[in-house]
Amino acid sequence: MKRRIACLAVCLLAVLLPLRALAAEENAAVQTRAGDWTPSRSAMPGEELHFRATLTLHTGESWTVRSVFSPGVEFLALTAVRADGENVNASYYTLVTGARSKESAFALHLAARFSARKSVCLTVEWTARLDDGCVTGAEGNRVFLTAVSESGQTAASGSAAVFAYGFSVFRGVRFADARVADHPLPSACFRLYYDAAAREPVAFRENGGVYLACALGCGHTRHTYILRTAEDGYVRMAGLPAGTYYLQESRPPSGYGCAADMLRVTLTEDGALETDASEASGSTVLLLETAQESLPENKTLTFYRRGCGVMAMLFTTVLCGKRRYW
Repeated sequence: MKRRIACLAVCLLAVLLPLRALAAEENAAVQTRAGDWTPSRSAMPGEELHFRATLTLHTGESWTVRSVFSPGVEFLALTAVRADGENVNASYYTLVTGARSKESAFALHLAARFSARKSVCLTVEWTARLDDGCVTGAEGNRVFLTAVSESGQTAASGSAAVFAYGFSVFRGVRFADARVADHPLPSACFRLYYDAAAREPVAFRENGGVYLACALGCGHTRHTYILRTAEDGYVRMAGLPAGTYYLQESRPPSGYGCAADMLRVTLTEDGALETDASEASGSTVLLLETAQESLPENKTLTFYRRGCGVMAMLFTTVLCGKRRYW
């Protein structure tokens, strides 16, 4: 009976150990705000993120472990190196940062003597953050580890993903006449809040025509809370974690009233836009004034901006936001 129990125990170990190694090779995670570890989460640029990845190495020779980051992920610091749950003495490895490129942010050179076991489950933890080059949308920003030994053996961890999302607002005028496209209204000002009471605004930085959300502790000093529509009537936002936000027009375009009261905007974990605005198209909230004018046949509609002058017969006519048929 004892022999049978011993044989059964050996068989179980023979099955479980390879499964453990397989799980280790596929394990990578990012820590949530609640402290849990998950394969993916959403975050905003500048927010410090904690990552963990494990892979199984056959010891007895030196290994080089490298990080593989999406271009929008910035490495901050190495926080832990463990072998089978035990901290690895710092004298057994060498950390090199900026090893080859931004995508390979750090490398660990492990000495052949770092473990006396035939194989070891290596766990590496580090901190990083999304930067200005992060990907907004369902593609996400991914990180994982690869390893190569002195003899050419290879190993890899699974990947962890960090997502950031975005949406746009179009402010314009819509006419009953189907021949006239929606006309954009530039210089409308908006604010985005975390709460319906409008006490906590989201901070942004302008980045190539897009307002990029950022954590206040990210180190950048030039933030703005005011989002202004461009010449095409759009204000574009990116770098937002999934969640519910509240949009408010703080200053309408000259000559117009506010388009709506506080609007709820929800970005789901898969990047979809949900809003209580009266109209939306894809990831764009449409805030449109309604005009009922009809045009004479074979005429078009031209808008003049405030302050523009037209010279005619040596007289100057200042047209302030008026419409004119030609």
